[in-house]
Amino acid sequence: RCEAANSIGKLDHEAAVPALMDATRDELWQVREKAVDALGKLGSVRAIPVLGECARDTMSNLRKAAIGALGAIGHRDGLPFVETAMDDPDPDVRKLARWAMSKLDNAA
Repeated sequence: RCEAANSIGKLDHEAAVPALMDATRDELWQVREKAVDALGKLGSVRAIPVLGECARDTMSNLRKAAIGALGAIGHRDGLPFVETAMDDPDPDVRKLARWAMSKLDNAA
């Protein structure tokens, strides 16, 4: 499932977005992380709410992936999630949130 999520993301096609959004809820964190990465690469604005949920996950790796994806998408709808991540307990998440914020600032 992990490789499937990774492969779907490489298709660069909007039709892959629903399957990837579903994969963000997989029981395996590796699948969730690959799906989040793929959504960021696809740049789909409609994935922002799902990525926002992932940005609040208990696993810092998934939070980092979600914030990175939101920054890659660069749409202002991701702003509330990135702002929240600025206060994340994990310093790597906070660092990525600063980067994502710069991408969102440039998109505004």
